Amino acid sequence: MKKFILLLIYLVLVNYTYSQSLFSVLGKAGGQLIQDLSKKDEWRSIGKAIETAADITYEIEKINARNNEEITIKINPDNIQRVYPKEGYKWENPDDPNDYSIEKIEYIDIEKRDNAFELFEKGGRYLEKGDWDNALTYLSQSIEIKKTPGAYLIRAVLYNYNGMYEKALEDIGTIFNFDVYPEYFILFFNFKGSILNNMGESKEAITLFNKAINLQKESSSSYDFSCEILKNRGHAKENIGDHQNAISDYNKSIEICPNNSMVYVQRGISKIKLNDYKSASSDINIALSILTDEEIVSKFVCFEMKAIINFGLNNYKETIQYANEAIEMYNNNNMTLSDMYYPCYYFRGKAKIELGINKSGCSDIMKAKELGMDIENKYYNEHCIRVRVMEGNFFTDSRDGQTYKTVKIGNQVWMAENLNYKTSNSWCYNNNSSFCDLLFGRLYTWESAKKSCPVGWHLPTDEEWAELTNYLGGKSVAGGKLKETDTTHWSSPNTGATNESGFTALPGGDWMPSDDSFKGVPQIANFWSDTEYSSQYSWMRILIYNNEKVIRGYYDKPAGLSVRCLKD
Repeated sequence: MKKFILLLIYLVLVNYTYSQSLFSVLGKAGGQLIQDLSKKDEWRSIGKAIETAADITYEIEKINARNNEEITIKINPDNIQRVYPKEGYKWENPDDPNDYSIEKIEYIDIEKRDNAFELFEKGGRYLEKGDWDNALTYLSQSIEIKKTPGAYLIRAVLYNYNGMYEKALEDIGTIFNFDVYPEYFILFFNFKGSILNNMGESKEAITLFNKAINLQKESSSSYDFSCEILKNRGHAKENIGDHQNAISDYNKSIEICPNNSMVYVQRGISKIKLNDYKSASSDINIALSILTDEEIVSKFVCFEMKAIINFGLNNYKETIQYANEAIEMYNNNNMTLSDMYYPCYYFRGKAKIELGINKSGCSDIMKAKELGMDIENKYYNEHCIRVRVMEGNFFTDSRDGQTYKTVKIGNQVWMAENLNYKTSNSWCYNNNSSFCDLLFGRLYTWESAKKSCPVGWHLPTDEEWAELTNYLGGKSVAGGKLKETDTTHWSSPNTGATNESGFTALPGGDWMPSDDSFKGVPQIANFWSDTEYSSQYSWMRILIYNNEKVIRGYYDKPAGLSVRCLKD
């Protein structure tokens, strides 16, 4: 749990959503200062401006003064605004090309500037998606064309997120060599402190944050970075176990910047550590109310936090719900934040185990372990390993990491759980993922079902279903021997259910394409066979809650039914 919380703080340390501004990493004041400096029509001296993606400039050569001559610069008049005075000089009339004296000017390569801007912009688009690797690649290519403090700063942010702290510190050190506005030293001390904090050097980080705060107090600038510095200092205090003072810093930060969503998230993390889950939930709700639809990564973090909070409140169904939403958001947006992905599976798995859904819960926990999470012994050893030893064999689907119990019945080896591999033309009952997670699995059209089983397994034929039925005593009694016992998932009376076969049939219901409706849960289990009845129908098997029969029938091929895979 501790490792997860540290990783979560590591992600939300800075709100970096590119759609608002790449420089939101610097906070509202930092972003505004860069914005003000990057207006294309503003005349400013080279060396004093921190150059940004909006206006990256490239000095090709300095024209040396010779006898104080004056010349007319031969450039397209449309590009006049891209010529800058040297530091220490002021033009009498910047709009008059004849006022460009040799010793006063330097000029830029417009083509190179545009190329670097394009690379920088591509990096920003990948940053928005959470694809740090590509963002870093394009940003580094931009820096190869022109080294600017703004570009180094964003690359340092990316290095920081990727755990490449030494490289991040190197880029920050490079920025200190640029001639930039004094306000930016406040900014750089703040960010360097953040990097040191992520390296575990939290006490040293607090020293830098204190220095940044003191510089802010001495500054006459209208730009106030205090809310970001206080937020980061709070994080550092959290890392040394000073939870109450961390919350105090977060409170002060919120007073200055009440709409900074990530401060609420971090304060929520502090409250979780103090077991104040209800108050933490309130903070995450505020954060979600502030975030825009474009801030996908931040929303993902909030949904993951809601899953953790609800687990702490013993709201296990809600834990599963929020974990499902986070996982869906992650997959739909092609995120690559694997370190931040596995807690979704971990807490969803723990919640399922608390609800008695051990097999699916263990599948989730083992997925988290696969992704690199250090699993707590309580849930891995006491539940997952014990379940495997006591309850038989398992098969892990390499396509998505899901694990299924298997059972040998006669000469056949069946999956003892409904298939839950996501394909086109497959659905969770009522389009609600919790039904899939509760072992009902997905509902597949016949064409989709034929292709859904993993390598080494297949959709059983009509004859193979008949073999199973006959082995269990025939169609009049085999249904009871296939059905899960009791009424946890089946409607009462669940007639004749003994599950002596270990098949553990569950009532997954069906989906009808004619009216896009779902029905049958928790009364009926419908399973496809691979054998056609006609061009329109295929053979299938039915189990019902109020009798112990296995019913052979046929169904429309476009309908959605459950799938049980049989080993080749």
